[in-house]
Amino acid sequence: MKEKQQQTIEGEVIVSNPTRPRLANIKDVRREIAAVYKEARLRVIPTQEATRLVYMLISLGNMIKDTELEERITELEKLSDKS
Repeated sequence: MKEKQQQTIEGEVIVSNPTRPRLANIKDVRREIAAVYKEARLRVIPTQEATRLVYMLISLGNMIKDTELEERITELEKLSDKS
């Protein structure tokens, strides 16, 4: 059996699961939305489930964007304070 890898994100230990996609950035989220869409189109998963998954993925993508923007603003404020 493969050993699961652990990763710490914001103080929480996350155990990686190879069957779950890595959703660390917007590209990962976009790729997963496309995969869910394909599964729904091929009737691998019900469209109602696909709708719920895509909704959650969009929410996650928005959080990733907000976090990146917050980090950029913080850096700009630090640079502005040094001037």
